[in-house]
Amino acid sequence: MSQNLLNLAHLKEQDILELIELANNFKSEDLIEYRHENLFPDKKVASIFCEPSTRTKLSFEIAACNLGAKFIDFNIENSSIQKGETLEDTIEAMMLMGIDLCILRHSDSTIHDLAKVFPEMQFINAGEGSTGSSIPSSA
Repeated sequence: MSQNLLNLAHLKEQDILELIELANNFKSEDLIEYRHENLFPDKKVASIFCEPSTRTKLSFEIAACNLGAKFIDFNIENSSIQKGETLEDTIEAMMLMGIDLCILRHSDSTIHDLAKVFPEMQFINAGEGSTGSSIPSSA
């Protein structure tokens, strides 16, 4: 499987089945709680949500915490993006700070280009392409 999860079209059927099987291993008997595993204690996961979200954002945060990763909730409203910094500059800075994986939700379809520009960063697409955006981007 690819190091990025950009869309389901890029996954083979076997990859999808393996992901479902892995996810099912984390469900508890009562289907209310999920098992906590310290699988990624040295990994830092940042979420960049350029659009409002509740369920998607919290789902990713809970999943990262359940897997033992350190979760960084990037607040776009209080970031240098508001002063004109590009999304690319922000991601480059995150890489220099040791972020391993970026969960991105953006109104433009930029994640595929970002994955090409930053091959050492892992990306998960949390939604894209729904509306116009005022987020500066050089992509």
